[in-house]
Amino acid sequence: MFVRKKLTRNKLLILSFLFALGLTLSMQSTLMNVQAWSGGTHGKIATEAIKSLPSPWQEFFSGYDNFFDNHADDPDDYRSDLEDSSFHRLFSIEWDSHFDDHNLKVFEGTPYDEQDPANAHLIDGKYTSEDLEFVAINVSWDSPTFHKGVIEWRVLNETRDLTQLMTDVALDPTNNTLWKLVFIKMNYLSHYAADSTMPFHATANYDGQLTGQSGAHALFESTMMEQNTLDRVVFSNRPSVYVDSILNHSVYSIETSLANVSVSLEAEAAYDPAVLGGDWIDTVWDAIGDIWGDRVNLAATSTADLWYTCLVDSDLINKVNATFLSSLSVDLSSPPPGWTTKESGNLWYPSFPPTPVVSTTTTTTTEAGDTPGFELVSSLLLLGGLAFFITRKRK
Repeated sequence: MFVRKKLTRNKLLILSFLFALGLTLSMQSTLMNVQAWSGGTHGKIATEAIKSLPSPWQEFFSGYDNFFDNHADDPDDYRSDLEDSSFHRLFSIEWDSHFDDHNLKVFEGTPYDEQDPANAHLIDGKYTSEDLEFVAINVSWDSPTFHKGVIEWRVLNETRDLTQLMTDVALDPTNNTLWKLVFIKMNYLSHYAADSTMPFHATANYDGQLTGQSGAHALFESTMMEQNTLDRVVFSNRPSVYVDSILNHSVYSIETSLANVSVSLEAEAAYDPAVLGGDWIDTVWDAIGDIWGDRVNLAATSTADLWYTCLVDSDLINKVNATFLSSLSVDLSSPPPGWTTKESGNLWYPSFPPTPVVSTTTTTTTEAGDTPGFELVSSLLLLGGLAFFITRKRK
């Protein structure tokens, strides 16, 4: 009788542990399956952005359309690789860099000021180079504020990275490695700038899950945008303009994105794909296609404006002339040192460091959670201990 009870308690403990594991993993899976604009849309946005650049840069970068088309979605694939690795801090930084739950944040109504230490992470009023690999926000990576999304700060970081790289290229215009890095950063900047224009990247209801409409995210960005409707988008290809405030520029994209969430969800509720079948795309596009087309067009013009700003701020636009560019050939057959590629060559991303990164931020930092997978391990230990306590009480 005693042996039978012991086996029962052990089974209960094992089942409780497995339940805790499954629950924790399923919660993480639900969060991590949401994507941004689909890969084809990101590629289209980047290649259309090139058309807004002034000569001779438009002609130069157009010669590498395939690279932009293939690599504009690299940040999403990089995020997936981090999800499968043990670098939990890096994954968190990357994940939260793709959105901003704007409706969860409270602002005073005043515009962002990137020189305000409350917004950007500054030391003595200057942006420090050692912080470039981190999102420029004065909260720790594992804080609730960070997890509401920090895409505007990521756009700011990528813009400053690209400006510095273009400055370096201006001093050494025959350096193929530097040109590779410029191309990479242009794609990364395009990706985050485009994500900020996607309506469901501006709201906590990112998948319609809070209104009983789970799956709305992919329904619009993939089903609608990828199946023939992307060709219906009218790109203005207007000449790129200089951006005075990068952070304000991104916040504008986020705020106008948020304004389009409700009408999109209303359309999802009004038109049932199961009923309309193959007519669903045309029906929804007729109803709100102009809104989504405008968002994709904004993504392209926003990207072009940011690229142009980097060209101007680095003075590369004046230091490299049309004659030089027409004779320049950048070898993009392999990534530069410090970057990794998949066997297919379609994903370039920073090589993973051997140990978790330690943040250089000088403001609020929480040490708990620095170990990769801390939340998962702690949840399992807590729930496993609770299960053990319950089964002991059943003696």
